[in-house]
Amino acid sequence: LENILSSVAIASLYGIEAGIIREALIEFKGLPHRAEWVGEVEGVEFINDSKATNEDAVRSSLEFRNKKTILIMGGKDKGADFSSLKKVVGEKVRKLILLGEAKRNIRNQLNGICPIEEVEDKDSTGCRDTLLHLMAIRSIRAHIINPSLIPEPFYL
Repeated sequence: LENILSSVAIASLYGIEAGIIREALIEFKGLPHRAEWVGEVEGVEFINDSKATNEDAVRSSLEFRNKKTILIMGGKDKGADFSSLKKVVGEKVRKLILLGEAKRNIRNQLNGICPIEEVEDKDSTGCRDTLLHLMAIRSIRAHIINPSLIPEPFYL
């Protein structure tokens, strides 16, 4: 939203007509891996936001979700402070699935905010089994996923 508003403001400053700005916004498909809609399976939306690799990006992504989300996060542990995500995770996340070397750091900082599940790593069957389990639960509506962490046969 912030990027859209900035783009509209700059285009307006350069005298571009409102109709042209509107058309550009309608036609813009977004960038890969940035809140990218991947598909829907049995009423469950899959969103690829794998570029959300820091706390601010994760917060921003979650703030714009209008449904409870299953958030899959983890990866390389950079010693990040995830405690700033407590409020938004409490409000927007139904379940947190952690993987990679950062999972313990994230769990330590967000424990008790929502249910948490850890999976071993991208080569184990844990992540695949978790995804298949989630796809079977029709009441869950949206997930933010990093598709590079799902074994290849399970890409959508």
